[in-house]
Amino acid sequence: MAASVLNSFNYNTYTGYHGFSSADQLARQLVIISYNLHGLNQGKHGIDELILTIEPDFILLQEHWLTPDNMFKLSELSVNYSFFGSSAMNACVSSGPLIGRPFGGTAIMVNNKYVCATTSLVSSDRYTAIKVGDLLLITIYMPCVGTDQRDSLYSDILCELDALINAHPECKQCFIGGDFNTNLDCSVSVSKFMNTFISNNRLHRLDVLIPVSNNLTYVNEANQCGSTIDYMLTNAPNGVKGFNILDLDINLSDHRPVLAMVEQCWAETARQNFIQQPSESIVEHFRWDHAPLDEYYDFMSIRVCCCSQY
Repeated sequence: MAASVLNSFNYNTYTGYHGFSSADQLARQLVIISYNLHGLNQGKHGIDELILTIEPDFILLQEHWLTPDNMFKLSELSVNYSFFGSSAMNACVSSGPLIGRPFGGTAIMVNNKYVCATTSLVSSDRYTAIKVGDLLLITIYMPCVGTDQRDSLYSDILCELDALINAHPECKQCFIGGDFNTNLDCSVSVSKFMNTFISNNRLHRLDVLIPVSNNLTYVNEANQCGSTIDYMLTNAPNGVKGFNILDLDINLSDHRPVLAMVEQCWAETARQNFIQQPSESIVEHFRWDHAPLDEYYDFMSIRVCCCSQY
């Protein structure tokens, strides 16, 4: 299903199509996905499908539920990806045995072709940010209903994100994706906070730029209900060439991944930095049959002769 959704960008009839007519043009697009895992054990199957069928450039993750000692499990998802992120349970684990289910955590998976140009900016239980050339990527997991002092915490996180964006004016494009835990079209307080943040930073909602027929990102099949609480924002709408909410074949999470396609020219700096990296061969094991034997024999013969004179 994920592959068919991506391939559908080849057709003019697809919602959000912007004039690409060949597979070569499509291949030059960056693919960014935001996905609330609802725990790594639940979301792992979805990540496997996304990597196998789409091979995204960046995957913005929320709620991996990993303790600090288990963060390494993100690196085991694929040898072709590296990750930047943190656990939300540092304080909980350090204070004693874990009681109840795990929770929270954010991370960003980066395709290894961009690792050399990637800089980790900040990583916390609520958001993780990296810079890839002139591209700023932020994944966020905002407080849900029932969180203690939710309004205050929500506002504080947005203030931190505002400072983070302003600290990196060199980034031509900024992408913020994640679980906002509120419908931005509602009039509740946290939605107003987020909409003010969007307006102040001149951001645009991709679901508004490119509407889709089924915009539900959270689906609870047991209760037969759903809502739109996962979003992706950008400050450069002209660079966005596609947007969709994916319906995976196997998805044990209660969230659906959100996909964006972006012009690769926005990551030109990243590609140039990667290309300019010195290509040094790494020798893991010395091999005798690859050694310069003639030079070795000449070197040793002189020293053996000197030893024989004594």
